[in-house]
Amino acid sequence: MHRAKPVIVATQMMESMIDRVKPNRSEITDVANAVLEGADAVMLSGETATGEHPVLVVETMTKIIKEIEATAYQYDREEMMKPQPHSPSFLSDAICYNACKMALDVNADALIGMTQSGYTAFMLSSYRPKAPLYIFTKETSLVPQLSLSWGVRAFYYAEEESLDDIIGDQIDILKQRGYIKNGDVVINTGSTPVDPHLPTNVIKVTRVS
Repeated sequence: MHRAKPVIVATQMMESMIDRVKPNRSEITDVANAVLEGADAVMLSGETATGEHPVLVVETMTKIIKEIEATAYQYDREEMMKPQPHSPSFLSDAICYNACKMALDVNADALIGMTQSGYTAFMLSSYRPKAPLYIFTKETSLVPQLSLSWGVRAFYYAEEESLDDIIGDQIDILKQRGYIKNGDVVINTGSTPVDPHLPTNVIKVTRVS
């Protein structure tokens, strides 16, 4: 979490459900702790590959995750993840950090980012924003990778016109797919000028119309 790198916990988390219909208390605790410690994803293997109740074990793990995320104490990430001036990515880190804070302040309906390397997506995800997080990239190999990060829904997008055109396209794509609607407030991050593919250096607030 400190380095904004995706983490998957996969340690036979619900092993007893290979042949049982309920997990052990220790397994419930393992899943809950993974959420509290900031893991991006938890993984099942034998429980779904060879287990007797593959659908039930997925439903059970999902229920635990949702309960913890909705009701349990969450570590205060604001101070822990605050951009560090000595970091070589300090400026783009500060943009991502403040985009998430702004999304919370204005109760944004979506937080939209662009990335070439995946870094912006990892940073935005690491702050666990309350707004739904949508990431666009022209790197096809990144789309499934980014989807493993907490809260990220990734899309392929390869156009490189002006930043305003790109942001307009992204909003239109999300409208067409039913993720946002007219009247919603969205926060976009991006970089300008577009051609050099600079690190994230822009925040824009838009009311969808």
